[in-house]
Amino acid sequence: MILCRFSDFDLCSLISNLFDNAADCCRCAADPAGTQIVLKSGIRSGYFVISCVNTCTEPPSDEQSSRPKEGHGYGKEIIRSICRKYDGEYTLRYADGQAAATVMLLSG
Repeated sequence: MILCRFSDFDLCSLISNLFDNAADCCRCAADPAGTQIVLKSGIRSGYFVISCVNTCTEPPSDEQSSRPKEGHGYGKEIIRSICRKYDGEYTLRYADGQAAATVMLLSG
């Protein structure tokens, strides 16, 4: 099974950090009730792919968050670190009021 290559901890970290970043964007919207988060995963061309598309009122920063809560603000670096571990790639794009984060991990 392809997913056996990845540790459960790493997969949970990826999904929780992607979702947390998306939820932060949605919370900042003028109308949070009108926002959405779509999280998908699958295998494509030898890669395990996780994508997260969410409502976002302004382009997300690829920098570390400036949230004051201790233990927060490192999600994107955690995502990048896991991508390096599994010969993968992380992209973050913004267009038409939506942020799209994609993680691709080499599955073989």
